[in-house]
Amino acid sequence: MSNEYNLLVVDWDFFFPNPSYGASHDETALLYDWAHSESEFLIDMIWHIRAEGFLRYGLPLPMCQGYEGFWNRFNFGDNPAPLLYGDSNVHSGLLVPSSFGFDASAWSKVSLWDAHHDCGYKGTLEQWKAQGYMECDSWMLKHHELGSQLEVIYPPWRTKIDGIETGPLIPVPRRIDDGTNPDTTYHAIYVCRSGAWVPSWCDRQFEDFLASYGGPGAEAPGNKWTQPRPDPMPDARRAVEARKSYDAKLTELGHNDLL
Repeated sequence: MSNEYNLLVVDWDFFFPNPSYGASHDETALLYDWAHSESEFLIDMIWHIRAEGFLRYGLPLPMCQGYEGFWNRFNFGDNPAPLLYGDSNVHSGLLVPSSFGFDASAWSKVSLWDAHHDCGYKGTLEQWKAQGYMECDSWMLKHHELGSQLEVIYPPWRTKIDGIETGPLIPVPRRIDDGTNPDTTYHAIYVCRSGAWVPSWCDRQFEDFLASYGGPGAEAPGNKWTQPRPDPMPDARRAVEARKSYDAKLTELGHNDLL
C-alpha cells in the first residue's frame, strides 16, 4: 500500500436540519436561535430549556434525518477503516495517520462532511498561527499546514454555500452534497457528536449511527462527555406546566395584558 492515506470526518450536525443554516424558514425558526459554545453547561444541561420551546408551541422535537445508509456511500478498501468518535471536532485536528498506525506524516486528503467548514471564522491565517492552538472551528487549518488536501461537503438541507457563515481563512473546495458517492478510498474516520449543536434527544440516534458502521470503533483519547446525555424532557414538561399554571393565575386575576 502506498503511504497516501485519507481521513473522513463526519459531524453529526450534518444530519440535523437547522433553519438558521439554510433549512426552510417558517415561524418556528427562532426556536433554533441557540447560542453555541462547547461548554459542559450547553452540551449536557441546557437542552431542557430548548425542548421547552417546542413543547410550548405543541411541536414535535426536531430529530436528525438522512443518516440511514450513509456509510454505504463510501469506499474503505479491503478492510473496515478504524473509527474514532467524540463530542468535539477539535480531536480531528490532532489525528494524523500515525494515530491509526499508518506510516505517513500527514493525510493526503481530509474530507469534512459538516454543516460548517471549520477552517477558521475570524482573523487571518497568520493570526491563527500566532495564537499557537486550534479550536473546534479551526482544526482544518492544522491539516492545511501539514499539506493535506481539504474539502468540505455541506448537507443538502443547507441551501447555499456562501452568505450563511463567515468564509474560511484559506481557499478550500466546498460543495453541497448532491447524493453522489465519493470516489476516494478512506483509511480512517472520525465522527463528531457536536453536543452544543445537536440536541441531547438525538443521542440515541447517534448511537444507532455509530453502530450502523459495523467496523472497529473507539472513543477518541481525551474526549469528555456524557453519552447519552440526561433526558431533557421531564424538566421541559415541568417548565411547560409551570408556565401554564402561571398564565392561568394571571388570567384569573385579570392580568391578561401580562400574558
